Order: sequence, then structure tokens, then C-alpha cells
Amino acid sequence: MRLAHPTFALALLVAGCSGEGLPGDKDDGGTVGPDLAALPDLARRPDLVMVKSGIGDPCTSQGFPSPGDCKDEKKQICLPEGFGFQDGYCTQSCSGTDPCPSDAKCIRAQGNMMACFLICKTNADCRGPDYQCSQQSGVCFPYDDGGGVRPATNNGAACVLPVIDPGFGLKGPFGANVSASGTSGIQAECALSVDPTNKNIVVAWNDLGNQGFLGTSHSGDDGKTFGKPLLLPMDKMVDMNSDQSDPVTAVDKLGNFWISWVGFNRSGGGNPNNMHMFAARSTNGGVTFPEVFQTSPNTEWVANSFIDKPWIAIGSDGTVWMTWNRSTQQRVDIRMVRSTDNGKTWSMPVTISDSLSRGSAGRNLAQIAIGTDNKPVVVWVELYDEQYGSTDNEVYIQRLDADGKKNGPNVLVSRGTDSPTFDDPSVAIFGNQNVYVGFVSGTSSGVWDVRVAASQDGGAKFGPSVKVNDDKSCATHFHHQIAVDGKGNVHAIWFDNRYLTGNVFHASSGPADAMNPVKFGVNTFVNDTPFEFTTRRDMSNWLGDYLGLTVVGSAIYAAWTDARTNNRSHIWFAKGALK
Repeated sequence: MRLAHPTFALALLVAGCSGEGLPGDKDDGGTVGPDLAALPDLARRPDLVMVKSGIGDPCTSQGFPSPGDCKDEKKQICLPEGFGFQDGYCTQSCSGTDPCPSDAKCIRAQGNMMACFLICKTNADCRGPDYQCSQQSGVCFPYDDGGGVRPATNNGAACVLPVIDPGFGLKGPFGANVSASGTSGIQAECALSVDPTNKNIVVAWNDLGNQGFLGTSHSGDDGKTFGKPLLLPMDKMVDMNSDQSDPVTAVDKLGNFWISWVGFNRSGGGNPNNMHMFAARSTNGGVTFPEVFQTSPNTEWVANSFIDKPWIAIGSDGTVWMTWNRSTQQRVDIRMVRSTDNGKTWSMPVTISDSLSRGSAGRNLAQIAIGTDNKPVVVWVELYDEQYGSTDNEVYIQRLDADGKKNGPNVLVSRGTDSPTFDDPSVAIFGNQNVYVGFVSGTSSGVWDVRVAASQDGGAKFGPSVKVNDDKSCATHFHHQIAVDGKGNVHAIWFDNRYLTGNVFHASSGPADAMNPVKFGVNTFVNDTPFEFTTRRDMSNWLGDYLGLTVVGSAIYAAWTDARTNNRSHIWFAKGALK
């Protein structure tokens, strides 16, 4: 869970009145449709807008009450750019006795005022990228970021041409996609873990269709099929919070699976309160999770504070580690606990971020990985400027000893030319010396790349980051995850809209050494069907905040969110074979 990013409401002004947009449209739009590549830079090419009635056409008039330059000068008016309608928008009043033209729909726009808006089925029917197809109303309406950044492409056209054929011609290691959550309801934001000995796989997600619960599914045949989803927590006597979010999975060397999450309550639709961290354990291969533990003390959350984004990992010695963010009115810290007795008891939380030395920052999104020496490293993002990318933002890592003590101060991973965004970083270790950190870097316009920096001394210092995605820096790549295989190669997956459609891509690099820095190769598809791409958090096709990736032996496993079915988010899975 993460508090929604600040957004700016688009005021729909009709006839000199202020409004709040179309009824029910609070959860609409913001996606990039799959067919826009054929209409490059459409918002700046009014000659390409082919509308029979003229509703939705661009216009330059000052608007109501002047008819301006709309097609039907007697009936149509121009909603001007100053009212939030980029390049103007032709409309007309309507009622039960005065209907809209056949290609438009009569919508209550403000108070009792009704106006005509262009009918659409996808964003491709609208004047992208400045207009979107409202999922609920089915009309073209100005873009609203809805808590996300506008997905970047080359001025509304694909970043890379030609668009890949439906067969996904760039073949990578991943095979056919398998539904992990089913295709009913809405699920988003997932993690996965694999027990290769018994061929068990567990995938967990936020179950938005069952408010207050998490979802998980189990595969006992190495991902060929997944069983009926299970809702967590099973034991509400431990987790008595009304809502749960941010599940992360882990598996120990005995094949026991764990899922961690944050529990909270909401009162009156306000900020979360009475927050706690939890973990559940399965001793039957991930089929059920009857054991539930509260991992944070009751004192960790206080009034007007916030704890967020738990992450869990397990060492070969059986120690279970968890991290999270804690924000109070005094400061923002990255916190850590551990259990050495299978969750029966947990250490008191300690702060592992050098918060006092750097002052106030939006410090969050910690992830943890553990080396073969059972020494963890924890990575996180510190936000000092624009959340959608700034060279003032930073990515840090903290090394820990096997007993949980800090090994030196925080280490800065990003460099001056990096421009980290407020997106989950990732971390992976090969052995105990090669440490890799991934993060998203770019500009506030949504031009984001996935980058990875490498350390060859256990995380004491890092070399310059390198770009993972192989296309131009003109699209949005985000919500990535990295993992290392048994040969030390580094693998990454991420969401990608270089073709305007949503896809998940994979790339790999050989291990870093004294002579060879990391260098990622050709990007290939993980998904076998495209989906609409959005960075928004208020949508039925929300992609969540992270996806899952793990490598075991010569097999690579991925889980992610996409909306290929009815434009609603569900969890998908794919397995691949590495050479």
C-alpha cells in the first residue's frame, strides 16, 4: 500500500460554472490504447480527427456562449483549452427531447446541465494523448493522471516501430502464460516464490475484488496449473485489521512458504490507522497459511504516523527478515526486524537508514536480499524532489551482519546523472560479493528507464548504473524486478509501453567482474498477449506497485498484473528455461 500521489482535479467548466467532471469518472482513464501508433501526434493533427458530427473536434474559440469554429455553428460550442480541454473540445447541450448526434452521448456535465461527448470504446478513438476513453461513461474526456504519471511515448506515437506482430516475434526464455488468479474480480500487485524440490509455487496479490483481503494461489506442478485462489488472512484472531495490502512472498530451505503484509483500518475514508505488520507461514507447500504472526509491536504505529511497504526474505539459516517504512511527524525511517524461531518471536524494530544525517526525505519502498553468508542488504529510495524523477532523489543500500547489526553507514547507489523516481527499487545477490541494485530513472514527463548498478565488494561501493531496456529513452518502463541465476547472470523484468500497448519485457546480463561491467542484451517478451498500459492507481486495470521474478537453477519464473481480460487486472504467470 502506498498513499495516493497528489493529483490535480480537472474542473469541467460549462457555461461559466465550475464542476468536478463526469459523474462516476473519478476512477477512469489514463491508459494508452493499443492502436494509437497508427495516428502519431494525433492531438496536434486536427486534420486527422474524422468525426461525423464534429463533437469532440478541436476548436480555438473562447468558448461559451460564442459558437466559435465548431462544425455545427448553430448548436455546438467550444470548451476551450483554458477550461482543461487541450486544443479545445466541441460539444453541445442535450436533453431527452434534444438528443446528441449518433456518434456522441449525453452526459451530466455540471449540476443539471447535460452536454454531448464523443462516444468511444478505447483510447484509440480519442485524441490521444490528451484525451482518454472513460471506462464508465464510454466517452472521450480530458486526461486525468489519477495518481500516476502520463505514460510517455513519442508524442503519442509508438517509441519503437514497427509494432511487434501478435505472435511476439522476439522470442525469449519464457513460455505460454498461465492464469494464476483466475479472470474474475480484480487483482493487482504480486510476488512469487518457488520451492523447486517439491515443484511448489506460491503467488500472492492484492485482491481488490474482496475488500480487506489478500489473494494467493498455489501450484504443485511447477506452474503448469494453479489451484483455486485462497483469501488471507485465514486467522482473523491475529490480524484484526479491516484491510490488508502489499503481500510479499518467501520460501525457506525446508519448503515452507511465507507471505508478509501490512494491516490497517480506515475511518471515514481517511488515511490508514491502527497499522501493523504481519506474516503468515505455510508448512504444507503453500496450499494454506494457517499460522499468522504480528511482526511489528503495537508501539510501531502511533497516531498521525504511517508504516508501509513490508518486504520479507529468509536466509539459509532459517532467519526470517522483514523491512518496512515508518513515517512520523519527526522523521521517516527504514525499519527492520527478524525472527530466528519460525515467527514465534520477533526482534524489536531497528532503524537502518541514516535518517538523521540526511534530514527530511520521502524514504520508502525497501527491498531485502540475503547472501550465501546469511548477511542481508536492504535497498530503498529517498525522495527529495519531484516524485516522477529528479537528480536530487537518491537510492541507498544498507549492509547488515547475520545478527542484524549494521555493517557501516548507508551506501549511495545512484549517481548525479541518475534521476530516480518513486518506484520500487530491487536488489539481488550472487554469492556474497556481487550485489545488484535496480531502480527506475527518468523525467517527470514519464520518460522512464530501468537501470541497474553493480557492486563487486558486497555493497560497499557501486559502479555507474546501466540502462536495461534497449529502446530509446522515450517511453515508460517501470515496476521492475531483478534476480540472479546460478551462473551469476542478472535478469530483469518490467512493465513497458514502447509500442503503446502494455507488455512485460525481460533482459539479462552476464555477471559483473573487474573486466566486465553489467551489460544487458536484447529485450524479449514475457507476456504472450498485450494489454492496456497505465500508471494510474485508481483504475480497474491498475498494475500495482511491483511484480515477481525468481530464478532457480536453469528455470526462470515471473508473475505480473495485466488486464488482457475485459480490461480488468488479473495475475499471470510464465516459466522459462535458461541456456
